[in-house]
Amino acid sequence: MYGWRARIGIVGGGGAAEGDFPRMIPDGVMLYFQKFPIRTPKGRITCVEDLKQPVHVFADAAAELMRFRPASMTLCGTGLSFCGGFGYDKMIIEKMKEKNGGIPTTTSSTSVLDALNKMGIKKVSLATPYLEDVAKTAVKFFEDNGLQIIEYNWLGLPTAQKGMDDVSKEEVYHLVRDVDDPQSEAVIISCVMLNAIDVIEPLEADLMKPVVTSNQATIWNLLRMAGVNEKIQGFGQLFYKY
Repeated sequence: MYGWRARIGIVGGGGAAEGDFPRMIPDGVMLYFQKFPIRTPKGRITCVEDLKQPVHVFADAAAELMRFRPASMTLCGTGLSFCGGFGYDKMIIEKMKEKNGGIPTTTSSTSVLDALNKMGIKKVSLATPYLEDVAKTAVKFFEDNGLQIIEYNWLGLPTAQKGMDDVSKEEVYHLVRDVDDPQSEAVIISCVMLNAIDVIEPLEADLMKPVVTSNQATIWNLLRMAGVNEKIQGFGQLFYKY
């Protein structure tokens, strides 16, 4: 039987997430994706307001996933879950839980916060591929949730648009190297569409501090919420220490 150890429900996906997520799960865990339409006036996401989607869309997708009997569930989308500011991710979680029977539920931005909290980290640098206004919204969201953002930068790419998941490992690596600061206890790489998991361990070796990405933190949190506590090598300290 598929998912004999745990079944995990993912609302959304696309970009790098669908390639990254299966690489980070141990034997016996199965992932189930439920897509939803991104609704924007211009057909693409170019600003924070475009990121704000009708929350019932996430909740309806969560209900659809229940036919697979998942042990945990997430909204896959960092910007989608921080765009409404402080508490917005928690509101999305509650709406999804109303439709999924109350199973352990999270979002990508919530998972990043949970990961850093588990590691006892408060001072971070933030690397993003976003446009400036989305990047600044991310900074405020994380600061309002108790983090101190020492430095941050952005690539200036429209979210959920062709091109973001084409950013090379070299670009991601140097984006992080440029934003790192001696005061930062860790670096966040924010966005589920960014191909970043392969640079986590090289960056941790070179910077000598943890690196937390949206996709890494999301799967780590889903596994732990589902009761799968296996330590996994290859995807940074978060996976093999916590």
